[in-house]
Amino acid sequence: MSIGAPIDRTTRSEEPYLTAEELAAHIGASLRTVRNLIKAGDIPYDVVPGGRKRRMLRFKASLVDDWLFSVEGGSRKKYNGHHMGLYRYRTGKNKSDIWQYWYAIDGQRIYGTTGTADYVKAKEVYIQTYNSALEGRREPKGRVTVGQAIVDYLIWSKVENKPSTYTDKVNRSHTILRHFDKNRRLASLNVEDIERYKLARKSQKAKRRKTPPTGATINRELTFLQGLLTWAKAWGKIASSPFDTGSIKKFKEIASEGKYLNDDQKQRLIAACSDKFRPVVVAVLNTGMRLGEVKTLEWKHVNLSLRVLHLIDTKSRNRTVMMGPGLVEMFKRMPKRSEHVFTHEDGRPLSTSYIEEEFARTCLRAGIMNFTFHDLRDVFATDFYKQTKDIRKLQRVIGHSSIATTERYLATLGLDDSKEVDAISDTVFTESVRNSLGMGSGAAGGV
Repeated sequence: MSIGAPIDRTTRSEEPYLTAEELAAHIGASLRTVRNLIKAGDIPYDVVPGGRKRRMLRFKASLVDDWLFSVEGGSRKKYNGHHMGLYRYRTGKNKSDIWQYWYAIDGQRIYGTTGTADYVKAKEVYIQTYNSALEGRREPKGRVTVGQAIVDYLIWSKVENKPSTYTDKVNRSHTILRHFDKNRRLASLNVEDIERYKLARKSQKAKRRKTPPTGATINRELTFLQGLLTWAKAWGKIASSPFDTGSIKKFKEIASEGKYLNDDQKQRLIAACSDKFRPVVVAVLNTGMRLGEVKTLEWKHVNLSLRVLHLIDTKSRNRTVMMGPGLVEMFKRMPKRSEHVFTHEDGRPLSTSYIEEEFARTCLRAGIMNFTFHDLRDVFATDFYKQTKDIRKLQRVIGHSSIATTERYLATLGLDDSKEVDAISDTVFTESVRNSLGMGSGAAGGV
């Protein structure tokens, strides 16, 4: 059989023949690809005797190389042995006469459709598409699945992010995988898929509560998904991200109500604590530490002579918090069972579940309702701002990376407006108004 212009075989008569398997290894293609090329009549081969009734197809590597890079091969001169693939779905739910294609660049497989049932036209589309990708006119889309992308992304995050951030991403990934098939190609996700995810989550009820997740919770999940797609794009696993369009909007977040304890409630709460747990509550009321900072605080980070706590690997950034005399005295009297400050009797650091459950029991004994461990930060922030009236100092002490975060924090507590509200109250609650309301000569605004 001759392919294109006749090729002089006489000068290579001594060259050994290769079997199909040997040729596949030579050009770096699969055996299936070689067989497809034979069936299509593209690749040069010789028919040699193989016994009484058999004839065998054999190949010479030099002739095949000439064909791959010859003018007669047309655009196939840019082919390599790793990309050949035109196929159709002959059975199953995807059955169609339309030719599909795949090729590989730098070990990455790219899939697509030619949009035609004509093999000749499909071949032209295939060649043009591959050459465009090879010349960099189109970024290839990878075959990586959602599940594999998340695994690789979390491996990267464990090195690049803080432990608390990594843990949060792991938890978000579980929610994403419950919605999207882990075997689905990541590159196939589009704007419609993300919007459908938002709607599904908004109507979905959590196992432990009767209401659907808040907009803030869904926004954190969208942030994880956006980070995953951005990372995949940067690493060349996908060509683009649905978030690049700018059409995916997050939910408007409603700030939670700030919590506060008066002096009597603080004393009741501290008195209701167990001996082991009381130092934890006192420390947070005096420093505004997060739960994660409480768990990881070590004695080497407690400088009693300078009266400072060095909080390392926090949610936002490392920070230093000053201690009052009472807190310094408390730390001096605490037993040092291990490198961690707050521990069980055997030296094990307190876990998240223990702190949250023990605090809930403490609030129950103290008669304080609808109050969480994190709300102790609100109490500290309120007291600190009342003393200083300095939002910049509060931002530094509380550990917010942005002043905007601190402003939103104070807005939920209603502290920024206290002076203005008091002034309005003085003008409204005149003595005659108080008398008419049966308030007598009490302080203005004492409703």
